[in-house]
Amino acid sequence: MTGQIFTFDVTFTDNFVQHFSYTVPSMPSGITALGGTVTPSATALNVSWDKCTDPDFSDYYVSVEAWDANGTRIGDSRILEKNINDVNTTSTSIALHTSTYDLVAGSRIQINVGAYSNIGYQRAYYSQYIVP
Repeated sequence: MTGQIFTFDVTFTDNFVQHFSYTVPSMPSGITALGGTVTPSATALNVSWDKCTDPDFSDYYVSVEAWDANGTRIGDSRILEKNINDVNTTSTSIALHTSTYDLVAGSRIQINVGAYSNIGYQRAYYSQYIVP
């Protein structure tokens, strides 16, 4: 992904269109990704990740976004956002069906897990999952 160029256009309320281009920078030295897995069950996605071993590591942050089979975002924001302040916790479960959202077959789920330290965002695990 390093060096990949993403371009997008933003149309403002006055119909002015601004074109943007972003080149993915190289990963800073000393930062590596967390490994992880997503295991589906009938009612949830069970997410686990490798324990962060950075000496100044403080907590994990988990966020989940979802889109329906037509590519429409489900909900107004992330369907799950939570801090995990226990450095020994390396898993969480994401319900597929709640009163707020229903992740049916074809829904695309994006899962992000970040590890934070006193110098900021350090490591991340990222996965996408399509509900069968």
